[in-house]
Amino acid sequence: MSEPGAGRRPAPAGVVRTLRPTPAARRRRVTPATPLIDLVATVTGATAGEAITLAVRSTVEGLVVQQALVRLASGSDAVHRARVATRRLRSDLRTYSVLFDPEPIANLRVELGWLADLLGQARDADILLARLQPSLGSDEATAEQREILERLNRQHGKAQMELMTAMAEPRYSALLDSLARLTAAPPLSEVAKAPADEFMAMIVSGTWHKLRSAVRKLDQHPDDAKMHAVRIEAKRCRYAAEAAAPAMGVAATRFAEAVAGLQQALGDYNDAVVSAGWLTQASGHMDASTAFLAGALHEAQDGLARKARRRWPAAWRRLDRKKIYGWLNVA
Repeated sequence: MSEPGAGRRPAPAGVVRTLRPTPAARRRRVTPATPLIDLVATVTGATAGEAITLAVRSTVEGLVVQQALVRLASGSDAVHRARVATRRLRSDLRTYSVLFDPEPIANLRVELGWLADLLGQARDADILLARLQPSLGSDEATAEQREILERLNRQHGKAQMELMTAMAEPRYSALLDSLARLTAAPPLSEVAKAPADEFMAMIVSGTWHKLRSAVRKLDQHPDDAKMHAVRIEAKRCRYAAEAAAPAMGVAATRFAEAVAGLQQALGDYNDAVVSAGWLTQASGHMDASTAFLAGALHEAQDGLARKARRRWPAAWRRLDRKKIYGWLNVA
């Protein structure tokens, strides 16, 4: 499950209108605007506050577009993109927290976490269906295949219903209002006046240090929890680099792409592990013949997990090279 970021010139009233799309806007597919500010070409140099504001605005715009598509039941891709945007925004507000006044950002991260959980449940159900349905959905499906597929569809339907119900609640509307205020007038701290090129690189280097440390702590046969921890650090590092890229230029973009490759490999591994875990749990509530089929499907997912596990070290080696991370000025 993979995932991009830039920014746009502020337009408070326009942002509010975007958060509340008109009927005409809902009927057409929205194409994100091209960023209007080139931070690299700025004569006087951008501040860290300007850089993070552009990144946040870009993410919020993308989130709003995808959330509108989710409400229109546009399919699993909209759910995936909305989940990515929500997690990206929450991660950036955490990683670059020193650039903001703490209280409003802490409250916003809580609400984004609530939305991310709902989107995550829907996305996880989409992934399970995508991975397992090809082995279950033939025209001549057996009773055992139909039973497992029905379980998957019930879980998928429940997650979708919970998400759509939440998006009709006042809490969701309040979150949209908070996002509008964030983009119109970000609560920046005094630290945000620091030069973007120096400060953003320092922040990204902190996330890189945590990622490298997590990888180096792995033993020869790390368990799933440790692999997941590396994936989380990779995701935070990638988002931080992508937020900094408009100010830092090509080197940051190249670095973010390499981190994305690692994240993708680890994500493929995680998806297979989660799918195998679901089959193990569900088999405890099945009769013997259906549980036997679930065991066979588990074996297939376990094999895919082993393949993905063999792939990620190569992705790490492509990333852990001086020419990729050298712009961070770390040893």
